[in-house]
Amino acid sequence: MTLVTAPIAATQYIEYLDESPTTVTPLGGRSWNSRAQNLTLVYSELADGDELAHVGEFEYVVLVTDDSSSVTVSATPNTVSLTGRGVIVVPPGESRVIASGPAKIVRLFDGRELTVVTAALNAGAYTQADARVAPVEPWPEPVGGRQLRVYPLADYAPEAGRFGNIFRTSTFMINFFDPHDGPRDAEQLSPHHHDDFEQCSLAVGGDWVHHIRTPWGPSAVSGEPMNTGSWGARRSRSSHRPLCTPARPSGWA
Repeated sequence: MTLVTAPIAATQYIEYLDESPTTVTPLGGRSWNSRAQNLTLVYSELADGDELAHVGEFEYVVLVTDDSSSVTVSATPNTVSLTGRGVIVVPPGESRVIASGPAKIVRLFDGRELTVVTAALNAGAYTQADARVAPVEPWPEPVGGRQLRVYPLADYAPEAGRFGNIFRTSTFMINFFDPHDGPRDAEQLSPHHHDDFEQCSLAVGGDWVHHIRTPWGPSAVSGEPMNTGSWGARRSRSSHRPLCTPARPSGWA
């Protein structure tokens, strides 16, 4: 590994409902684009019958984020439907997402899809590439080839000690958290960092507080991080509305 001396860029907080939507459909559905260096995240609150068409070179992912939402996704020659929380992987080419009733969804696009990434609300944060972020490298082709794939979260029962479910595509790793009530144990945190890629956190409901600190340790009470010296300043953001938080790599690449 080589040490990257470029400054660590500040964490961003994008509270969608405080911003004008990036696009509004003829039926009144609203979407907000935000980005990290290698991905674009689009949060949408759709009206019944809304259609979101896309023609792209790379696969993308549709996340249905609440149990009352239902969508149908078509990518010639196949069509899948999903009601309730879950993940749909959409192959490259032409595709369409149709809302069956009011729906809240998220779409994750490869950062190389220029027609999507250039519309991001926070595009100004990436006028220069972050030297700490590694470029995208192709992953192996998925088993069975590129096709529509649907993963309802109802198929994966919550387990004690597990935050949620992780899904891996050729473009993304998605950690889809189960709903959680109450704060985490302040003595049982899970400190981690990423050497050369960004983590993008998205909260879609409830009230929560996001803490970021460099360096980070397992206890927010004792203030004694593991093998990292003294704590750095903590930056916190509380929210009760949909909020996206792209966090930059923390030092090595």
